[in-house]
Amino acid sequence: MKAFDMHVDMGTNLYHRFLNGEKDVFKKYHLDDLKKGEVEGVFCACFFRGDESYADMQKMILHANEVLDTEETTVKVTKKEDLDIPNKIHAVISVEGMCGIGENVEEEIDWLYEHNVKVASLVWNESNQLADGWPNNPLRGLSDKGIKAVEKLNEHNIIIDVSHINEAGFWDIVRLSDKPVIATHSNARSLCNHQRNLTDQQIRAIALKGGLIGLNAARHFISEDEDSCNADTLAKHGRYIADLVGVEHLAFGFDYMNFLGGYGADSMADDLKSAADTQNLVKALKAENFSDEVLKSELPVLIDFWATWCGPCTMQSPVLSDVAVEYDGKLKVCKVNVDEQRELALNFGIESIPTLVFMNGEKIADVAVGFRNKDELCKLLSKNFGL
Repeated sequence: MKAFDMHVDMGTNLYHRFLNGEKDVFKKYHLDDLKKGEVEGVFCACFFRGDESYADMQKMILHANEVLDTEETTVKVTKKEDLDIPNKIHAVISVEGMCGIGENVEEEIDWLYEHNVKVASLVWNESNQLADGWPNNPLRGLSDKGIKAVEKLNEHNIIIDVSHINEAGFWDIVRLSDKPVIATHSNARSLCNHQRNLTDQQIRAIALKGGLIGLNAARHFISEDEDSCNADTLAKHGRYIADLVGVEHLAFGFDYMNFLGGYGADSMADDLKSAADTQNLVKALKAENFSDEVLKSELPVLIDFWATWCGPCTMQSPVLSDVAVEYDGKLKVCKVNVDEQRELALNFGIESIPTLVFMNGEKIADVAVGFRNKDELCKLLSKNFGL
């Protein structure tokens, strides 16, 4: 499954290593991992920790533009149609922290827009002229300049990211913004009580604004139990958010740090160390969904284990679609691609496909190997489920 990562500190890595004299930084530190993880899109974040000037911000953003324009494996996303260009890493330039902005807010944000910044957060963890990050004054909302920044970002359709801002500033942005807001890399505070994570009310507010929440693979935001900082636990955050507001508001924002000095892979979940591991979360989300959809289902379930290369599986698919329609409300039909969910297939002892598994709760009622026509399927449903 192809993935899009809403938070990669790539702009920072490209620029700092360039300043140190390194060449081909994107290829050396990013390209292979992105390909291995089937990540075809990223927010290329230019990260500012709080002591940078506006000139510093400009230099990093200009360098990100230059690299993305000249790197043959990427396409810089400046309009919707750019996302349709095939066989490229689609990169959206984003800004994490606007510490250098404040003297001439409107003109400075105009410059960001003119240089292809599409996503921006007002603050990282510091206090600046616009707002406060989460570790700072909990009572300080947006300054007058921060309010002006929200208005200007909205004017240019630059999406506002609320991942690092304190709660007072969060609610100011939600109230003031007339455009969707997103949390590019935040999890659910109900599952991991860290101030960087989102409360249920914040999650609901982002959804009501039409925004997205990117699941963050940094271990401290996944679980307070060190032994549970893994893809399976992060998938539970995904399930929690999807159940609360709908899966359409769920995204990825891994914040991989394996290429950053001072942080590194040790900051990440045990099995989400770099972009190369991205499919581990995809598999965990599918397993989490399987558990809820199948093992906890109040209806009997028919599972089709299949693969895209399997001819009989292709024949079986329309038969199952007809059965799903005919038994709607009485039966749940699920499909499991054995190439994408090999561990699940192994757990069920699948040796050939198509294999149809008839489930009643957590118990296997029957197994049918090979193609079955509709009449044969209906007889099996009658035999196993009394349908």
